[in-house]
Amino acid sequence: MYLRAAISFRACPAVLTVLQPNLIGFDRIPAANTVQSWVQGKVGRLAGVVSDQGADLVKGIGLLVEKQLRDTPDETATKVFKDFSHASSHIFKARLLADPRWTEFPGLCGTTQPRIKQTPLGGIAPPSQKAKGRYMNIGKIIEWGEGMMPHLVGEGGKLPPGLTVDQIRKHFGWLVPFRRSLQVWGQLHEIRERSLAYLRIAGYHATAAGEVKFRLASMRTSDSTRLMVDQIVNLVSEQSEGLELGQSYPASTEILESLIGKGKQMQFQNSCQGFTKMLAAMSAVVSKIDEPFVVEALETVREQDLRTWARNTVGLTMAAIRRIVLGGTKVT
Repeated sequence: MYLRAAISFRACPAVLTVLQPNLIGFDRIPAANTVQSWVQGKVGRLAGVVSDQGADLVKGIGLLVEKQLRDTPDETATKVFKDFSHASSHIFKARLLADPRWTEFPGLCGTTQPRIKQTPLGGIAPPSQKAKGRYMNIGKIIEWGEGMMPHLVGEGGKLPPGLTVDQIRKHFGWLVPFRRSLQVWGQLHEIRERSLAYLRIAGYHATAAGEVKFRLASMRTSDSTRLMVDQIVNLVSEQSEGLELGQSYPASTEILESLIGKGKQMQFQNSCQGFTKMLAAMSAVVSKIDEPFVVEALETVREQDLRTWARNTVGLTMAAIRRIVLGGTKVT
């Protein structure tokens, strides 16, 4: 079973403004590729769908559009957009892998970190690398390498007590041969970050490609950066094709991912046990709450109502299954 959440938005012409995200519901869905039908049942015909291009979602979106064209051929089909954060990370990855020196760098970062983690140098160890969505977060180790370089080539500033330049050069001297490469990789990373920063606010719209191209013009400093700028602009142009002036669609699913992250944060130590009835609190995060709203909620919603909702919507959580099978927590 898939537990899915959906958010709807209102948008202003030309510039996308998330005035009030509306969490339209949680439900258990038999398969991920049916989530679009569930959302459509909640809000009506979908104007657009932003997807990270996961195989299950792509299949579901394809089935939805096919059904629309078959059932209502005279109406405009749902527009389908690629999540720019994910799509641009694929472009970024391709540009990095095209550089033979890149294959060495993450590995050296990975072997250096455990060697110095429990030493006075631990505070400047290479950042941890994520296995999932690696190239969406890989910029951290590039920024780290750029930050370390001045101390290795005699251009660094004051060091904290207990650290010397000799110590840094002993453990991080392997970075020096990557000096030029880090400059180029840093520029590639900035190209992605600049375009993402704009599209987070403006979304996909009729003139988005031109706006992104203008913002990246100064980044065309090498063959690699020129190619990446062109690929980013082409991606935005492709996603914005057919949109009329005044239309704007979200270019990223980050706001939904951020909401899910907030839900995990609210669960504290239980966040690794899957979602629980704390899902209801996620609705409160994106709701406009004032004193009358709280009073009404306290007067009309009983604890039993919440338990019933959780049982019917969330079902047995991982933590509940663990308690049933293992007999709960034993106190000695």
